[in-house]
Amino acid sequence: MFFPSLASVARMRLGALPSTLQTAVRLLPPSYAPGARAFTTTTRIAFLTKTAVDPEAKPRKKAPAKKSAKKVTTAEATKEKTVKAKKPKPKPQEKLKPKKAVKAKKPEPFVVTKDMMPPSRTSARAISLYFQEKYLREGKPSSRTEAQDMMRAGAAEFNQLPESEKLTYSAAAAKLGEERRAAYDEWAKRPDAAKILRTLNARRRKRGQLRLYIPVALRKKTPPNAYTLFVKDFCSGGSQLGRSSVFSAAGAQWKTLPADEKQKYTDRAVLEKERLMKEHLVDNAHAA
Repeated sequence: MFFPSLASVARMRLGALPSTLQTAVRLLPPSYAPGARAFTTTTRIAFLTKTAVDPEAKPRKKAPAKKSAKKVTTAEATKEKTVKAKKPKPKPQEKLKPKKAVKAKKPEPFVVTKDMMPPSRTSARAISLYFQEKYLREGKPSSRTEAQDMMRAGAAEFNQLPESEKLTYSAAAAKLGEERRAAYDEWAKRPDAAKILRTLNARRRKRGQLRLYIPVALRKKTPPNAYTLFVKDFCSGGSQLGRSSVFSAAGAQWKTLPADEKQKYTDRAVLEKERLMKEHLVDNAHAA
């Protein structure tokens, strides 16, 4: 297939081209022909550079090639969003530790020493005094069986004694009992006697032992109120009425008593309660 040269085509239609292209076509050699170009193709003529038309013209700078955008996956996009969305966390403020409440010191336990122990107040028996004398004469038994045999023999000997000797032992036992009770009553006058007895009884209760006797004066009491004091005074007046009649008469008289007289009994009740609290004899249920 025959392809005419670009130069011959350009010369044939030279009059239709612009003046700049006419100059470029004239400068082309006659033997110039592109490879397999179509007859109507004028690409090389349309896109001639300024250097081809004007050799003294400066070459145009090439525009920098555009960088191809990287494909971002959905996971990376969400990750970038979360990174952007996250703000720098403020530094945590140091928490001030609350001051520990000062615990009240527990009161030290009350210790009962040997010299504080109460004396025995049990009544003596005549046969007990006889056995004491027997132990002093013959000595104490060394085993349990020997003690049992000695007690059987001593009980038989005591029963065979004449009545005069038995009365001697009974009188000595009664005198010893009175001395013990007097010594116990003297010990009970201590200011801490009630506290000592309550401590010892609490210890004996845990061990399953019998509790010690607490005198009436040392027992915890319910503080009397004004009416109780009035009834006590009313009964001490020497009334010959029965128990139920006395309480009925006292109640009726209390209702008719003037306010100033009732106030006297109220004041007495307050003083009595304060006295019992000082002596630690008030029952816990009535301490408030």
